Amino acid sequence: TQPGGTGRQTVRIYDRDISAVDFTLKAIPVYSIEGRVTLPAGDNNYNGVKIFRTGGAAPVQPDPTGLYRIENLLAGTYEVWAEADGYTVVSPPGNRHSVKVGPDEFGKDFELIRYYNISGTVHLNGGTGDVRNAVVYCGNLKAVPDENGDYHFDDLMPGTYSLYTTLKGYTTMTPPNGLLQVVLGPDKDNADFTMDATTLLKVFGKVKILKGGADVTSVLISAGGRSANPLPDSTYTLEGLSPGVYDLTG
Repeated sequence: TQPGGTGRQTVRIYDRDISAVDFTLKAIPVYSIEGRVTLPAGDNNYNGVKIFRTGGAAPVQPDPTGLYRIENLLAGTYEVWAEADGYTVVSPPGNRHSVKVGPDEFGKDFELIRYYNISGTVHLNGGTGDVRNAVVYCGNLKAVPDENGDYHFDDLMPGTYSLYTTLKGYTTMTPPNGLLQVVLGPDKDNADFTMDATTLLKVFGKVKILKGGADVTSVLISAGGRSANPLPDSTYTLEGLSPGVYDLTG
């Protein structure tokens, strides 16, 4: 049958056999798309790369040299793209080849580079600052440390990055100039900062006991991990507080 034909004949049988009800089939031509995947120098993780096409078929993988081939395609136009965990496609732009097959098509190549990560810890010395209020900057990106001071930047392109951190009332002591230069490829761990409290403030006040004969000096006033007992004249001073918002308790 020809492409698009029904492959059907109508036969009426009455009182005798019918012969010569024949069919002639013609093979429908199929085509292929071929290309090569290029990874960074020294990286042979081709088994982690998958090549997809429109039409819902299962992806194919490159061979150990990076060569891939999509076979058994009917004539038509297909979108072809590549995916790999931890990598981004830099060529072709937009990670798409629009391929019209019939005949076969070659040279539909992909170039992938790895994503990299930066991680480190912000350490605070002195004061009562909350490390979760610090901000670590990496170019136009920023990260906020967790309660342990740990931060990270993920999925970065290879290259050189400048990192610095800020926290009100603190000055970065290490690295010495406050700026950390990181060259990615491979990942960068232990990109740490140490910050010293340089602005320490005080809170003054007075405690008044309305009833009873309690000793005012036995009252404990607390805020930000600092505490103080009032003097006999009922005044108290909380010292060594970093800039911030505090709930005072007494």
